[in-house]
Amino acid sequence: MKTALIILGLSLCLPAVGADKDKLLPKNFNALKALAEKGDARAQYLIWVKHDFGNGVLEDDKEAVKWCRKAAE
Repeated sequence: MKTALIILGLSLCLPAVGADKDKLLPKNFNALKALAEKGDARAQYLIWVKHDFGNGVLEDDKEAVKWCRKAAE
């Protein structure tokens, strides 16, 4: 299931994440999460990846799925 979510997320979000606009996203997790909670799909994608792989936060599949769905919406 984790692999399927990764493929889904990459196919939906990757084109937007590689853009120069991402240089403007905050590096601080709390600031990034605040932006994601306001509906920024790029920030939601990055929060998903962090939770999915435990990158800077504890690995949490439930949170990863939540943010993947938000980014896909």
